[in-house]
Amino acid sequence: MDEADGFSMQRRLWFMSQPLPIRQEIVRVWKTGYCRFSDVLVNEHPIVKGQVSHVDGEIEHHDSPDLEHWLDKQNRYSTAEAIARADGHPLSGNPRLFGSSFERRMWLKFNFQRLPFRYAFLFFYHWILQGAWRAGWPGYVWARLRSDVMRLRQFKHREIELTGCRPSKRIYGVGKPDPRVRNFD
Repeated sequence: MDEADGFSMQRRLWFMSQPLPIRQEIVRVWKTGYCRFSDVLVNEHPIVKGQVSHVDGEIEHHDSPDLEHWLDKQNRYSTAEAIARADGHPLSGNPRLFGSSFERRMWLKFNFQRLPFRYAFLFFYHWILQGAWRAGWPGYVWARLRSDVMRLRQFKHREIELTGCRPSKRIYGVGKPDPRVRNFD
């Protein structure tokens, strides 16, 4: 552990107040001066210069308090990603099919629109391979919506190409605090 410049751990996803059998390895701790963040509009992540060690344990990721919040957030994210793609922004990492899991994710993201049966494959990946089926109906909805979000990104990008216009910026106003989080006044 003394040689590590950063630490990763497992994050378990929750959806509709239910734990999903989906776990992601994420970096959440690093030495000062050894980390920078990816320069992307959505889902920026830490990039540690040096060795990252894994720490046992799990972070519970309670993504959204309800489906309305989740869908609203995904709508904004898919718009931002469509704009970034239309503007030619680079991905947050090198896309390589035979690289690290992160590089494979970037390869898939870069080539996704070229894959046949991509939405069915993505649903199958989340539902069967990642095991969302074990969470019952919330797992089904999550797996289905993940593939639908990718479809929205592609539709929005195509709309930008066809019309030559970017979606207008919406002002949503101040939201309410998440009722699951204790607030200190």
